[in-house]
Amino acid sequence: MILIGLHIVLLIGLLFCLYQDLKDRTIHLALFGVILVSTLALNYIIGNNWMNALYSSLFLGVNLLCLFIYVSIKQKKLVNIFNAHLGLGDVLFFLAIIPLFSLRNFILFFISGMLLSMLFHLILNKYQKHATIPLAGYLSLFLISIVLFSVLSSNYSVLKVDLI
Repeated sequence: MILIGLHIVLLIGLLFCLYQDLKDRTIHLALFGVILVSTLALNYIIGNNWMNALYSSLFLGVNLLCLFIYVSIKQKKLVNIFNAHLGLGDVLFFLAIIPLFSLRNFILFFISGMLLSMLFHLILNKYQKHATIPLAGYLSLFLISIVLFSVLSSNYSVLKVDLI
């Protein structure tokens, strides 16, 4: 029963994240806290290895570092990527959901989520009033579908077990 309750809290947090990011391109800081607490609790109950969270955080850090280097080289000066290229909320979202995944599944989620976000944005771009991409919102939608699949299939370890 606790497991279902945590999934519901996570899904509600993700739905609010999706709504706020699509509507205003901002997400209230408290939502990251709700998502993080629910993912940490699910990680503990499901029994994910905490080292996965560390390795996934390192993977995210390497990606951010590569983005920083790429943008800085392209613009021929040091660039703060959070000013125009990536929202801080997007990084906080990634950090909040990391406990849900094994390293392989996080990498799979990261890559497929980026591709799906690009596809969503190309399709929905003409209907949106903002020019920026609501990455955390699109990834929330993707994660909602994964969590619902996990819960409805009664396989709570879908996020834990390596899909590859």
